[in-house]
Amino acid sequence: MGNSMKGRWTYTFWKEVRVRLKGIWVEPSYYVTQILSGHGNFKEKLKSFGLVEEDKCKCGRKETTQHILEECDRWKEERAEFLKEKSSIHKYLISKEWFTNLVNFANKVMLKKEEEDLLEEDREDSD
Repeated sequence: MGNSMKGRWTYTFWKEVRVRLKGIWVEPSYYVTQILSGHGNFKEKLKSFGLVEEDKCKCGRKETTQHILEECDRWKEERAEFLKEKSSIHKYLISKEWFTNLVNFANKVMLKKEEEDLLEEDREDSD
């Protein structure tokens, strides 16, 4: 393995492809894929592509996938509702029941985040 950071976030979930393939309940979707790959509507990723100037979340911390999943107070209610055991996000990939919780979290949070970001862009465009 080289020094490339590509795929490092996804690697934290699955160290080997064959392990991922055993999880037949893992069905990629628009929002879940963003969470599992780290490639999506996260300010840190968007800044790396030159699409936004700041990589900060509305809470003031760097907005990464891990921040959204495990840290940001903005999503505390959703985390409490769906991700009941903060101790190990990887637990949400070991069974269909747990994965469904991750899907519900991703759908609710990422859609809400997307809507908030669009409203913010509209406000900036009208200024």
